Amino acid sequence: MVESNNIYIHLGLHKTGSTYLQRVVFAHNAAQLGFLSVRRKKQLSDFGRYLLRENDITYRKEKAYALLTKDNLFTNATDEHLLLSDEQFAGSPWNSAKDRKRNFDRLHELFPNANYMLVLREQEALTQSLYLEYVKKGGTANYSQFLTHKGNDLDFSRGFYLQFHEYCQYITSVIGTQRLKVLFYEELKENPEGFFSTMENFMAQKIEVKATNETKNPSIGGRNAHWLRFFNRFLSSDRQPFLLFSKRWWYRIQKFLMARKTKKKFIIPDTEVASFCEPYKTNNVHLPEPEMLKKYGYIR
Repeated sequence: MVESNNIYIHLGLHKTGSTYLQRVVFAHNAAQLGFLSVRRKKQLSDFGRYLLRENDITYRKEKAYALLTKDNLFTNATDEHLLLSDEQFAGSPWNSAKDRKRNFDRLHELFPNANYMLVLREQEALTQSLYLEYVKKGGTANYSQFLTHKGNDLDFSRGFYLQFHEYCQYITSVIGTQRLKVLFYEELKENPEGFFSTMENFMAQKIEVKATNETKNPSIGGRNAHWLRFFNRFLSSDRQPFLLFSKRWWYRIQKFLMARKTKKKFIIPDTEVASFCEPYKTNNVHLPEPEMLKKYGYIR
């Protein structure tokens, strides 16, 4: 419905610097990039909520379009730039990305000529970070349960969230290879100049990167994560909103534990996370940028 080819959509993934990109980089360059938040209430939160949460039976692209153009934030001019970014576009890790294809199909139906950016992270490190994020959000499963449980409340163990090649293959089967740019979280951390140079070339826009040492979505790790997981059994949280004690106590304890220093960040043993991720890394050889893949441990 929006025919412009000046539309760029950042798909995520979770725990690949998405919050930093949204709140620091994209927000700082919002004017030239046409960045509109799909979470902020005064921007496109109604559109984002409808696109990601509306049931398939009641979803209508016409309503999604109406929410997109509401309040004239985006007017659908043929030369108008638009940048959307939300890690939930790539599906939720906790339900094994069951809505990943549906979300992309909805985006493609609305923006048939859009260009897409996907930031990957080596699967073992990503799994470690996702488990810590799960605990940080109120999860109570230990790491062994996290890697094995299959259920509606937690389904990460099926591994679909880690199937990078299959995800990219589906996207390119619909839009071709030229309109998908794969980037790497490891390069964002180790060589941000190179990371943003690649993004600039893809978007054909200059991106000014604002220097900051602040982490926008910090992780919890080591023994602190174990303590938080214990308290999560009793305190209402994002994942468990109806437990015995109110959420304000959870926020206080989480804040206290997040502030404590810890020497060890990851807590899943290396051998166990390597064994879990091995089936999902075999197809990494088919991803673009083979030098990057080898450098950052995506392929052996």
